[in-house]
Amino acid sequence: GLRASDGWTPPSKIYFQFVVVKLENADHAPAWAVPSESRVSLRADWFRENLNGEALGSTIHELTHVMQNYWTEGANEKNCPEWASEGYADYVRWVLFEPESKGCDFVYLAPNKYHYNDSYRVTAHFLGFVESQFPGTMKKFNAALRDHSFDDGKFWKDATGKTVKELEADWKADLKKAAADLKAKNA
Repeated sequence: GLRASDGWTPPSKIYFQFVVVKLENADHAPAWAVPSESRVSLRADWFRENLNGEALGSTIHELTHVMQNYWTEGANEKNCPEWASEGYADYVRWVLFEPESKGCDFVYLAPNKYHYNDSYRVTAHFLGFVESQFPGTMKKFNAALRDHSFDDGKFWKDATGKTVKELEADWKADLKKAAADLKAKNA
């Protein structure tokens, strides 16, 4: 599937645990993954309060991190940048799992403000755009991050025939067009 790559075997079991965090630590992340242990931890108080909101989606994001298992020996910020890891996890969540929520669409409000490597939802939106233009790119992206061959200056040109600057320019043009279309529709 989409998260697969050659030579990689997904974990046969993934463990979910609810954790209780003391109130003085209430700002602690609501969910986090420990890929090396095939474990996702969910903060019980936050999860309970968000059952009809962010709870399921945040679980999908963290589950994706377990499936990514990028941060193994040899990984570093150049061949496995945090923006790419977080952006891909949000891509799985917002673009593939819950596209109807339009959780990344805020980028239409200020297309010049954002960059492809801003991480999380912004990067997820960029990745969704690239995949829509060049199907199969996200499978290659995931594999390059997993095997630590990712090179931001080289990957995009090899995968799509365009540089990342060209892809970002195309994405921003698409954002501006969508924003103008939405404005015209609401006028």
